[in-house]
Amino acid sequence: MNEAVVRKEGDDVDTTTHESEKKKYEAIWEHPRYRVHSPGENSLQAFLSIINPQPASKIVDFGSGCGRASLELAKLGYQIQMIDLTEKSMDDEVRTSVDNGFNGMRFMEGSIWDISVPMDPLSGDYGYCCDVMEHIPPKYVMQTLSNIMMRVEKGCFFYICFVPDVFGKAIGQPLHLTVRSFSWWKEHLSEVGEVLEARDLLTNGLFYVKAKGA
Repeated sequence: MNEAVVRKEGDDVDTTTHESEKKKYEAIWEHPRYRVHSPGENSLQAFLSIINPQPASKIVDFGSGCGRASLELAKLGYQIQMIDLTEKSMDDEVRTSVDNGFNGMRFMEGSIWDISVPMDPLSGDYGYCCDVMEHIPPKYVMQTLSNIMMRVEKGCFFYICFVPDVFGKAIGQPLHLTVRSFSWWKEHLSEVGEVLEARDLLTNGLFYVKAKGA
């Protein structure tokens, strides 16, 4: 790995939770089928149409997973920073792109709820957070939302699932820990910014939250 991959040392919030969640996702990413469907990749057009980010905008992919969405955004000329619990989540092509510094792509391993995650390099014009918030332990949901919104200058796009997951059965642990309704998420998102877009798609929803002061 080159300097484009930044590893965290420890977790000041809850080391036990961080490590247990990291091990869980290291296990699930070993299952090839888990990589087939990427909500982040599938939500790109909605993100681009709703926000229409300026060329070369800096975008932080919070909970980047396989990283295919980040790579597509990098190919479009956007500056991409990624964070996920484990670097094992990255597809091989994405890992190679990060290692080679393609268009400045960077990856940080860490917990989004950890307030010790540094502002630099984890900050940007916009945030992209797809299929992530429902995976966050309930006690860290608001802390995670606050961390995301304090690191974006203009706003963040969220895709959130409202139903239990199906892949957790493969490792004997649920992946969706915060399963809530569209109205619940909209209410909590409004506490950290101005909800400019909110689409209830029954089992999931799309939201765009404008940063305070933007």
